[in-house]
Amino acid sequence: MGGLGFFDPARSRWGIEPSPEDMGQTFAVWGWDPSSYFVLPYFRDRLHAVGSADELIARNDLHSIADALRSNPKLRLFANRNDFLTSAADVDWISALLGPERVHTFPTGGHLGNLDQPAVQKEIMDSLEDLLPAPAAPPGG
Repeated sequence: MGGLGFFDPARSRWGIEPSPEDMGQTFAVWGWDPSSYFVLPYFRDRLHAVGSADELIARNDLHSIADALRSNPKLRLFANRNDFLTSAADVDWISALLGPERVHTFPTGGHLGNLDQPAVQKEIMDSLEDLLPAPAAPPGG
């Protein structure tokens, strides 16, 4: 807890140290099942058309735009097999949809946890090379 980022009364006044845990982890400790606790009210209030969590999930499921994903030659997928946000079935499905030339999976790294590794950076950059514009011809050439 803090005051506009300038002071932290929780720490200075009450001796409460910052914690690296997030609310999802707190809910899990309390025994709550994984869910979209705050997502549905947020989108229901803003979209005025989402009546249930199932409807929200269906509208945001990549399966519903599979044809657009498949037909976009600029789309690339980089995934870590141990990313907690995607299941093995999700990665397998989109890998089959896009094909091996547009999908790059790494065995570990969690969620974006390996982007600092030079080998991962190189593979990402190499896979995007065909998307870069052709170099301009030298003047007078």
